[in-house]
Amino acid sequence: MNPVGARDEWRRGWRVVAASAVGVGTGAGLYQYLSSLFVAPLEAAFGWDRGEIGSAAALGLLGALAAPVVGRIADGYGVRRVATLCILVVAATHVALSMMTGAIWQFMAGIAVIGIAAPGCTGLVYSRAVNGWFDQGRGLALGVMSSGLSIATLLLSPLVAAVIAEHGIRGGYLALAAITALVGLPIVRLGVREPPPRIEPHPPLAAPADGLRPALRRPAFWLLAAIMFLVNAPAAGVLTQLVPLLIDKGLSAEAAAGYLALFAGAILAGRLGVGWLFDRLSPRHVAAAVTLAGAIGCLLLLSSVPLGLAAAGLLLVGLLQGAETDVLGYFVARLFGRSGYGAIYGALFTASLLGTAAGIVGFGRLFAATGGYDVALGLAAGVLALAGGLYLLAPRLGRR
Repeated sequence: MNPVGARDEWRRGWRVVAASAVGVGTGAGLYQYLSSLFVAPLEAAFGWDRGEIGSAAALGLLGALAAPVVGRIADGYGVRRVATLCILVVAATHVALSMMTGAIWQFMAGIAVIGIAAPGCTGLVYSRAVNGWFDQGRGLALGVMSSGLSIATLLLSPLVAAVIAEHGIRGGYLALAAITALVGLPIVRLGVREPPPRIEPHPPLAAPADGLRPALRRPAFWLLAAIMFLVNAPAAGVLTQLVPLLIDKGLSAEAAAGYLALFAGAILAGRLGVGWLFDRLSPRHVAAAVTLAGAIGCLLLLSSVPLGLAAAGLLLVGLLQGAETDVLGYFVARLFGRSGYGAIYGALFTASLLGTAAGIVGFGRLFAATGGYDVALGLAAGVLALAGGLYLLAPRLGRR
């Protein structure tokens, strides 16, 4: 790595990274990360059980269908336009969710709309801009971009929890709407810019053909798709059931919210640390190590494990969760280049969201069937061990 070149990249592109971090942190992902705060209040307010809430929340799966389309639109019309529209849709939907009267179809409809708009205000779109401004410092730049969601969760989880405690779910959803529209939108509009044309010092590992269709013929695409599915299912299951899981282990709701902030801090460390390591070590070995650590973390959250080890489990799962955006954005750019980047990333993002939906439904349904989370956590550990092995079986994945 050339330090002078990396410094020059940061001098030119830091505003794009910072604005993208704010966009990621205040977009649709924020609700996913804070959704477990709403589980118990939704149960109390409307009488829905956790299985019903988890199944309804899995309608974010619609984002899997929208992601390739959103990526292709971003390729053609630019990141800022797509992000602006999707931010507005997410904010308006939060307002609509604040008006629910108790029919679960209202919750399902709101989550479905957020799912469709979500790809346009996540790393799928913003990483396209960041990758265009960075090459030698790409790993760290993507890590800083994706850390926006961790920082937002860390700072806002106590605030949103307090608003829900004082004003109920209506106040919680209105708070999310205000954060998205009044903080995220103006900063994205001011800071996100398309990169100037340039020649990459590190070209993709294979000469990029034009767009998604040639990528579908490469084994590396399907390997990445499998890994994204396998990693996201356990991570999303833990994330969306985190607060009730900790309450079931004996913590109060207030203490569980504090652990959620700890989890967000681990995600932040994972995003920055993994991105930094990608620029210096073998990316596939770094990704494999973090994934296997996440498997251990799931086992430390089992009900038979002392509560004192729950914090260590959360740290390990958080590191895994933090690595996700770095892995996908880095590997897509290195393996396929910027030609059709949005469409290729969008297709792989679909695999991620399919995994997310499987994890959300699986954890909720397994809890309803077994009365606890141990079966789900055990399966999650096994799935993550498999994903870590797939990284190690891919000798060219992300190699410089």
